[in-house]
Parts: sequence; structure tokens; C-alpha cells
Amino acid sequence: GRVEVTGAPSEGSGSKAEYEEPQRARWTISGLQLNLKLRQVEYRGIIVPPGRYLQSPRFAVSGVEGVLRFWPNGFWSSVTRRERRDTELGGLDANSWCAVGLFMASGSRLRLRFAVGADKSEARQCYWDGNSSVVHQVWMPSDREPPPSIERGDDLTLGVDVLRNLRHTPATRPRAR
Repeated sequence: GRVEVTGAPSEGSGSKAEYEEPQRARWTISGLQLNLKLRQVEYRGIIVPPGRYLQSPRFAVSGVEGVLRFWPNGFWSSVTRRERRDTELGGLDANSWCAVGLFMASGSRLRLRFAVGADKSEARQCYWDGNSSVVHQVWMPSDREPPPSIERGDDLTLGVDVLRNLRHTPATRPRAR
């Protein structure tokens, strides 16, 4: 499905609100179901291996284009997860059931909060430098098991609340000499 952005001004308005007002991008995914035998999430009847993601269509939020990625069976592959289980991962949880990430153009800098279902991350600042650093642009809820709604096959909504675009600064007057 598409990503719905709310709180956004009309497209191409170029208004100050496009960059400074909080905006919410939500992606609703249908077709997720927990395979009870394997204890892994399927997407439209196919197991998505740990470490593999689903990607949203491109969308614009706070004046910047990007995509959301969702890892329905965890960010790391099974082998990598075992290797990193007891390692400090900069706030990432190797045992989380899933992960959500925001991938924006290089040079973007946002203050944001992630959401997966009813779970939300703390607010954080994210800078995309083009080198695929993911410590802050990916979030993993603390739950180790998918919510009951996944067992029932209900839609899952996830996304990001962009609290402020920190790269877009209003024009300033030159200082008097």
C-alpha cells in the first residue's frame, strides 16, 4: 500500500510549514500473518527471512523524499543475531521481533519518532550521510514476539512522526559589520 502523510501542507507549497510543522507518515501493510509452527511472520504467505525487509513506495515528508523499510522477522539474519546477542548495539535490540527504518536522501537531518502498531520510539535526531549508518535511522521495539493482531492477520500500520526538519533553516539577514 501507499504511505499516507498527514499534517503536510499542500504539495509544492514551499511554505515554512512544509519544513517546520510536525508531520506523520504511516504505511499500512496487509497480508502479514504469524506462522505458528515456525514462529515467523509471513507476508502474503511467504516467510520473509530474518534480515530481509519490505520497502514502502517513495513519499515526501517535511520536504524530503524517502522510503520506509520494515523487517518483519528482525533486522539481523539468524547467524548475525546470535553473534550480536551480547554486544552493545547503540540502542538496537538483537532480540526484537521486528525493525522499522527510514531511508532519506544524503544530507537530510530530522528529529523524529518511529511507530510500529501502538509502540513508539523515543524522539531522536537522525542524519543521513550516505554511508548507510543505521543506528538512529532504524528502531526496534522491545517486544520479542509479534502482537496478537499479526496472529489474526490484521493490517499493521507503521511509520514515522517527523517532529522537525533540522536541515531546512529559514533565511537570515546578514549581520551588520
